[in-house]
Amino acid sequence: MINILGKIMNLGEIVKVALIYYLIYLITLIIHELGHAIVAKLNGMNFKIFIGNKNKKVLLDTKYIRIYRTFLPSGFCQYYSKGDKSYDILSLFNKSLLILGGVLFNFVIVLILLLVINFLKMSNQYALVSDALLNANIAFIILNLIPCKFDGRYSDGLRLINYYRNRKVS
Repeated sequence: MINILGKIMNLGEIVKVALIYYLIYLITLIIHELGHAIVAKLNGMNFKIFIGNKNKKVLLDTKYIRIYRTFLPSGFCQYYSKGDKSYDILSLFNKSLLILGGVLFNFVIVLILLLVINFLKMSNQYALVSDALLNANIAFIILNLIPCKFDGRYSDGLRLINYYRNRKVS
């Protein structure tokens, strides 16, 4: 028996909580990448979401998503031209939205969860899951805005800084 979150838990309960948190991480990651994809689609561009490490075996590969076999995956949304719609012709505002699409989507989920948590009375098990989902989305917002390189990819914050540093003024 171990005391976690003020509750005495046995090994089975600990594994169940760990699995719930892992699933919440995956859901939050997919929510984040969908934010980039939706903004790309709204700008008339194609996209493909990558979840996991590209050096691993592919579990799922469709037109819009590729999932690699990885224990703790990271994500990436690749957007590319569709006909005459190109990243290069997007306005400064739309390029910024494209870069921040994941963070904005996480923020919308946080607002929705705050409304749901405050207006619905949930049992403890649902409150635990909704609180964990809320915290995961807040963590994604903060961590993605920190300018850094992770797993060979730039964070959204670093991409935005690099974009504003290197953009052409016309």
